[in-house]
Amino acid sequence: MKETIKTQSELNDLNKALINAVNSAAMLDDTEDGGTCNMDSVTLKISIPAKLAAQAWVKLEKMLARDYGRLWRGYYMVDIPLSGQGNRRTRMAEAACNALKTAGYNAMMFYQCD
Repeated sequence: MKETIKTQSELNDLNKALINAVNSAAMLDDTEDGGTCNMDSVTLKISIPAKLAAQAWVKLEKMLARDYGRLWRGYYMVDIPLSGQGNRRTRMAEAACNALKTAGYNAMMFYQCD
């Protein structure tokens, strides 16, 4: 699994994987949204050296929540545009997570409901 970004090329690959994850989630945008309200989100374990980090936050269109969403060392919330607040949000987040896993990244789900 890819957990460390060392080169600009790897950073570009991560950017492509995140865009693919957004597209995977978007395909489920018009599905039913019943169920409980939740804040289900994708998390990603990734290390980006300081040298590349400044570029990453701009290049990745601020998709990795580094200031407000850091969970614990090395894990980040991924800011995938999701719609709905119930089942649709869960399905969209899971689709994005699966797309990142398929691309070889250590992605997992963060489930939170009221």
